[in-house]
Amino acid sequence: MNATTNFTVKSLRANKVRTLVTIAGVALAAALLTAVLTTYASLNDFLYRNEAALAGTWMACVEADDSSVLDERITGAQADPQVFGTAIMRDIGFAELTADQQDTQGTYLAIRSIEGDVGDICGIEPSEGRLPESDREIMLFATWNDYGGVSLGDTVTFNVGQRVARLAPGEEGSMSAGTMSASWGVQEEAHESEITDGTPLNSSMGVLEADIDGGIFNEEVTNTEERTYTVVGFYDRPGYALSTAAGMVGVTAGAAAPDAFTDVFLTLNDVTNTQQVEEAAEALFPDEHVVLHTAMLRYMGVSSDSSIWTTFYGLVVVLAAVIVVACVSLIFNAFNISVAERIKQFGLLSSVGASRRQLRRAVVLEGAIVAVIGIPCGLLIGLAGCAVTFAALGPALAQLAGSVEVPFRVAVNGWVLLVASVLTFVTVLVSVWIPAKRASRTNIIDSLRAASGSRVSRRGAARAAKCTAPSSLWKARGAAGRVLGVGGMLARMQGGVLAELREGGLGADRPYVLLMGGSNDVFYSGSDAAARENMGAMIHQLFSVGVLPMVGIPLPADALYAPRAWAAAVDFEAAERTMKEYCAWLKRYCTAFGVPYIDFCADFLSPDGSIRSELLLDGLHPTPEGHRLMARRLSAQLKRQG
Repeated sequence: MNATTNFTVKSLRANKVRTLVTIAGVALAAALLTAVLTTYASLNDFLYRNEAALAGTWMACVEADDSSVLDERITGAQADPQVFGTAIMRDIGFAELTADQQDTQGTYLAIRSIEGDVGDICGIEPSEGRLPESDREIMLFATWNDYGGVSLGDTVTFNVGQRVARLAPGEEGSMSAGTMSASWGVQEEAHESEITDGTPLNSSMGVLEADIDGGIFNEEVTNTEERTYTVVGFYDRPGYALSTAAGMVGVTAGAAAPDAFTDVFLTLNDVTNTQQVEEAAEALFPDEHVVLHTAMLRYMGVSSDSSIWTTFYGLVVVLAAVIVVACVSLIFNAFNISVAERIKQFGLLSSVGASRRQLRRAVVLEGAIVAVIGIPCGLLIGLAGCAVTFAALGPALAQLAGSVEVPFRVAVNGWVLLVASVLTFVTVLVSVWIPAKRASRTNIIDSLRAASGSRVSRRGAARAAKCTAPSSLWKARGAAGRVLGVGGMLARMQGGVLAELREGGLGADRPYVLLMGGSNDVFYSGSDAAARENMGAMIHQLFSVGVLPMVGIPLPADALYAPRAWAAAVDFEAAERTMKEYCAWLKRYCTAFGVPYIDFCADFLSPDGSIRSELLLDGLHPTPEGHRLMARRLSAQLKRQG
């Protein structure tokens, strides 16, 4: 675990209440988004399952008047890799019904044979019993059991023949008729055919009765033959494939007449729109009429040509946007308060070299950790809320949608959970971005002032005074300075700046400490590494006790005079080059972290860059005039700092 991660984790642990509140906000955002998106997905799933139960999952239906023409093409379609499944229904004939039977069963009983996966593709599922397996077995609509006195295992006998059109008395000519659109989920494109006297009528055509429909044709059943069936099942969902205008269908198995009207139901792979579905069906069955199951295609995501559905989708988008905006405000406030409470910590991190990117990353990482914890909790809460709501309101919603057979349930969709998670994570990132920038761009001095109310404690002021006392400055020089023979005179000179300040009316109780050093490290080691490390450590230490540092850029050395007054073995020219690099780094450090600095070095240089030797006592330390110059610069800086 690196320093940034460690800092973030400790910050989260330090204020458990704030962390829990922030996690709760993230979980709330995830829960609300999950609830809205899951409701949308669940409604789509309910409508899909309802349509599948009612009419099957077929995508396109090919209608043909001649069954024999289709046999070879059906075989080819079943072998085509784009065809996922097929189901076939053929007209066997129409059974005449008694007057009592017509009251509950329709004008006729259309009998059709089935082949293929009719259960899934056509929605032909028995509610009682099983599907027929031979031409002597039949499955009837449940009303035959409810009102017709027919039970499983009974035998029923019908006179089965062919419906034909007959001109009404006194009428002549012909008319056109279109394919019946028996379900709202089927494309309403008419397949027109010409009807004349004696034209056979198939199961897709409505009953012709001139007195009622205002046409010129009636109809009759001809060429009847007696057929006996064993009832092996009942169904109670009158889907498109099982319902005709003539009445409910009786389902059987076995061969039909060569010229029987045939429906071929198809489900397809690799289609993205209705045009592709239609083109694929027409390629398999050229010159035949194609009907599209538009409702099923819509719920499959292949078609979205519904203004109502588009409106509902738009409503979901608006609700999601409102949730995101509201939660951004909530989470932003939590992180903004968190950052404001930790301004001093960020200042301390800056003082020891943390970059703006690292500070910003610390806050973003905090948001990511909170998101990782809060999002899964929110997803579970959202799904649980939907489950409870649907359990209580599901039956009413299903009834409102027109289905009591298909339950309204929670549809757990992976894409919905992913979208909700991504939206929530983006919400957290947006919320945390401004506080993160604030943390990274906060001036260290200002942050400490804000944390302390622009006041320093008495303890901090006392430490500042103690640190600026001449005796302390002397002690701070350490053993190295004393070994080199720097005695009380120089200690007194080092305190000369303070003396000038005090004479100018500035006390030592100011909440600032002037840090200036590095020359000895460079002159006697040849490296500025220790100086850089020590300066950073001292700044950090002052910040930790509530004292604000100011940095003085070290004075230049007179390379000609200093070797005579101090150590002749020191290469002052090389040391001075290193000092220039150190001073440049020190300026960059102070600028980056908002620490005020005073460039004393520039004051001891002439406009041409040469050293003002008259201001240096021994080539290294300032004269009284040099102290006064430094005091004036320091006094001006203190006044600017307030």
